[in-house]
Amino acid sequence: MAEPILGHIGRRTFYLGEFGNGSRMKFVANLLVSVHTLAAAEAHRLGAASGLDPEVVQEVIGAGVGSSKIFDIRGPMMASGTYEPPSARLAIIRKDSEIIAAHARAVGALTPLLDAALPQYRAAMDRGLGDLDAAVLHRHLAETSP
Repeated sequence: MAEPILGHIGRRTFYLGEFGNGSRMKFVANLLVSVHTLAAAEAHRLGAASGLDPEVVQEVIGAGVGSSKIFDIRGPMMASGTYEPPSARLAIIRKDSEIIAAHARAVGALTPLLDAALPQYRAAMDRGLGDLDAAVLHRHLAETSP
């Protein structure tokens, strides 16, 4: 019934069964967004700390097996240090990550990577970075590294 309408909203539609499964699938997808965003920031930070040109890091990693859609989307922002306009604000990803973590606990799913990422999201929020793109985690890591 809704499929013809949904076909105009997204590239693909999937039937996921019972009511609520769409939200649960979004939790799964957004867990990856959260963790991959921090992983991309960490990789770019390691490259910069190692003396590598951020644009070259983006090009080389983007062409290899270590890349991801998130690296392709947020990596250029990290390489340039430009976090506006946001495609997804840090505050939204942090909020979603908190909800996902609560859901994971409720269903008994271990999420060690999300659990490790959340303190960085919270700390970046505490530093007032919430309105910028989540790629700003790269700047947060750079500014808080010892």
